[in-house]
Amino acid sequence: MKILLEEFCNNKDIKKGLLLIDMPTGTGKTYRVAEYIANNFEKIDGKIFFVTQLKKNLPEDEIRKCFKEVGKEDKIDSVLLRVENNVDNLCNNFHLVKEELYEFIGDNYLLVKIEREINLIKGNKNVNDDNMFLVQARDDLQNELERELRNKVTAYLTYDEKGKERTKAQKIKLLENDDKYKWIVKLYPATQTYKKKIFIMSLDKFLYRYSTIIEPPFNLFESDLLENSIIFMDEFDGTK
Repeated sequence: MKILLEEFCNNKDIKKGLLLIDMPTGTGKTYRVAEYIANNFEKIDGKIFFVTQLKKNLPEDEIRKCFKEVGKEDKIDSVLLRVENNVDNLCNNFHLVKEELYEFIGDNYLLVKIEREINLIKGNKNVNDDNMFLVQARDDLQNELERELRNKVTAYLTYDEKGKERTKAQKIKLLENDDKYKWIVKLYPATQTYKKKIFIMSLDKFLYRYSTIIEPPFNLFESDLLENSIIFMDEFDGTK
């Protein structure tokens, strides 16, 4: 499989194509793909996507292991992006940027509500997912609170002090260099989409609207990001 992947994916004469690999479960397909990515990501002109139906099947551990095996462990965080939904990003990263949110966004009422719901969710990890309070907390975040916060963060990044709209290039520069904006990358890692090389995501994230914060949401599978890219589709028969 290793040779097959290299012969197909590294062939510059193949501009578009489909390679189906039919191997039984447990024969190491995912590991071989991770191994290929670690050995060849620098040779690929475009980006590399690994798409699967279930988040639990995202091969982040395998990719990190393979990068370590080939001596490229120091490069993995600069090229790999695990694409999560915005609510998961908020739950996982709120505590990392809490001070900045209160300083630069400043809507204390909204932030207190968000923090309360996140604490409820994270403090009850062992409770059944059907628990009414957890379901309500997540619904509140998804249907209202996260979206309201994202709109405020987007506006903060989009407009300067005089209300003038910034270009995409200006936003990217701020995220890279200005401490008043760099924290946004921690909260919404998808802001790094144009810098990253390797993407692992669920099928839903691949097919539905994709948000980078620095521009309006778009359909990823119709975007220029897929130009010259390689897409690995796990369990293809289930995702087609």
